[in-house]
This record gives sequence, C-alpha cells and structure tokens, in this order.
Amino acid sequence: MSVSNDSTVSVPRKAVRWRKRALRLCGSAVFLLLLLEVGARVFWWSQYDVSPLHPGRVVYQLYKTLEPVETAPVAQDDGVLNILLLGGSVMRRAHDSGAIYKGLNKFYKGRFRIFHLAEPGHTTLDTLYKMRRVRDKSFDLVIVYHGINDVRANNCPDAVYQPDYTHVTQYRMARQVMDGGSPDFLLPVMGQYLWSHFVLEPRGQAIPQLHMKAWLKHGATIKTTDAFRNNLRATVDLAREQGAKVVLMSFAYYVPTDYTHERYKAGALDYTADKYSYPVELWGQPANVIKALDAHNGVIRQVARERETYFVDQTALIDAAGKNFTDICHFTAAAMEQFTDNLFSATGEEPLLEIAKGAPDS
Repeated sequence: MSVSNDSTVSVPRKAVRWRKRALRLCGSAVFLLLLLEVGARVFWWSQYDVSPLHPGRVVYQLYKTLEPVETAPVAQDDGVLNILLLGGSVMRRAHDSGAIYKGLNKFYKGRFRIFHLAEPGHTTLDTLYKMRRVRDKSFDLVIVYHGINDVRANNCPDAVYQPDYTHVTQYRMARQVMDGGSPDFLLPVMGQYLWSHFVLEPRGQAIPQLHMKAWLKHGATIKTTDAFRNNLRATVDLAREQGAKVVLMSFAYYVPTDYTHERYKAGALDYTADKYSYPVELWGQPANVIKALDAHNGVIRQVARERETYFVDQTALIDAAGKNFTDICHFTAAAMEQFTDNLFSATGEEPLLEIAKGAPDS
C-alpha cells in the first residue's frame, strides 16, 4: 500500500486575502508613522534648529546651557575649585555680569572654574532634570538659588495642579524628553507639544508658558511646597553623590507696600530703574507671590538643616529696599556684589580653601 508524502495544506482564498490586507495595513501604518516622524523632525529643524539626523539634541533646546557642562571635563583634586551654579535669572545674571567671578576672586584668587546651568524662568524641577544629566561630573561646590519661578505653578485650580508640574505646558514636553533620556524619535515629543497647545490649554487643563490671567486667583493656595522640597532634596542628594559641598540660600525679594501694577508701569515705585525689570504679576498676584516665596524660603531653611548644607540667609542679609532691587527679585549692581560677598564669605572656610591651594592663577 502506498502512503502519500504530500504535506501541503490548502489555505482558503478568503484567509489569504485577509492576510494580505493585514500586511498592507501594517505597511501603511509603518509608513504613516515614518512620515509623521519626518514631519516632526522637519518642524523641530525649521523652528528650533534641531538637526533631523540628531533628534536627541532637542534636549539642548529645552536646556540651552546643558551641553557645555555635559561635555566639559570636571575632576576633583585638581587644585582648582570646580563650581556649579544652579538657579534662574538671578543666578544667571550673577554669572553673566561677572559678579560671581569678582566675588570668588576675593577668596580664591583665580583658583576656580565655574560651570553654570542657571537659566531665566527655570524652576527647581528644571534644576533637578539638569543635575541628573551631569551626575557623572565631580564638582567641588554646587550653589543653588531658587524661590520665585516655582511660584507660577500655583496659578491653577487645585484639581488641575500636578506635583511634577505637568499641568504647565513646558513640563509636559520636558518630562517626555528628560525622563527617558535623549529621545531617538521626535514624534512623541511633537505629540505632547500639539496635545498641550491645542487640546489641554483650550480646555483649561494646562497652564501656558505665560500663565492665564483668569487663573491667577488660584495662586492664593500654595500647592508647590512639597514639590519644591522634593526637588531641592533630590538635587542636594545628587550633588552629594558627586562628593560636592552644597550651598542653599534663602530667596531675597522686595515688594513695596504701595505696589500696584499701574504704579509699576508708571515708574512710581522706589525700585532702581533697570531695563530688565519685571512686574510682580509675571509670577502671579502680588499677595500670592509673597505668600509662596515665604513658604519656599521656609522649605529652603528646612532642607539646609536636614541635609547639613552651607546656608546663606540672603533675605536677612540684603535689605528689602528699592536701592537694592530693580523689581521683586533682581538686584542692582551694588546688591549683586553684596549677594556674592554673602555667598563666598559663608563658604570661605579652610576645607574649600585647601581644594584651591597651590593652583596656578587663571
């Protein structure tokens, strides 16, 4: 008796058609995703100069001072004091104006090297994101000055507020980019950008980069205290992992008792004139901003005690007066010099001086 060796199974024509259709759908979906990815890269290239071949560089559009620090060699025990500056516009001005260098020279005679990640408008969350990116560096001293920029995150209803600040449009993108490291694809980042601007903001579910006036009244409830504390603690801990000493400072500010937005615009307040001054309303309603700043300063003192950092009480050392301020938080040139003197007087102790001993002047 003969046995057939033919194992071929006849596939119904209907199944074949469905299989081909599924393959075509998958191919079309892949093509569409690739097309959307190309579109996203073209958008970030045309609008923000992010190379289509290097999508991970979108990080440096969000954090423009990051790349020079990431790529710089930083080593302890090299006879030079390696200092990292963290904060917002006040610390950035201290760097750009040369006040930090002048203050350091009084104590370290050129035996220092400064790296800065301070950028206008940045919060403690931005600082934490940046510290995570440079955690492999070995700084000797990390200086942190924050207080006012986190205040803006309070300007929303309680139900909208998120402790990771993702109720603020820019932090939805920042989380997408920073939590997963440098992105290989820009489509998810583009999706967050479009979703935030064209869905969440019109629905009143997110704060634009410059907050909505209708929500300013909600800033009376200070919601940022825990986030501010957690971000500061994590930043200090990362610096400690590097073996760095850390300086925290209370945030100095001044709001005249007769402050109104109209008087600010008319130049009728006792602030010292400066073309780079800003109204308090940039951060919220004046009473709410003061309330939040006091809460944040309480947190700074608490974290300084807990983590046993250097602490400089700038609010006590710099008089709250128009002669020292050009607006609520930015200093005159004389006050900026006092700010840096206060800072380095507090850290000008033998352990830090030993780090810079014997190094050549630069």
